[in-house]
Amino acid sequence: MQTPETVLHFWFHELAPEQQFNGGSEIDQLIAERFKELHLQASQGELDSWRSSIQGRLAEIILLDQFSRNIIADKQNHLLLTLWP
Repeated sequence: MQTPETVLHFWFHELAPEQQFNGGSEIDQLIAERFKELHLQASQGELDSWRSSIQGRLAEIILLDQFSRNIIADKQNHLLLTLWP
């Protein structure tokens, strides 16, 4: 089970600062693989209990704001590669 600490550890310790906002397609794919299901849960309000702590709120913000950009970018890259001959 993934927790707010899982998200925060990944964002602040596993990624270098320059990867957080300009990680490229490899980071997009990694985030999509590791957090797509959790992102879906958050977008459906299933992680509302995370809001009871500061760490949980921050993790939900990262999931819904930044990770959504990475997950969508990964889908766009995949679509482009599929359509490109």
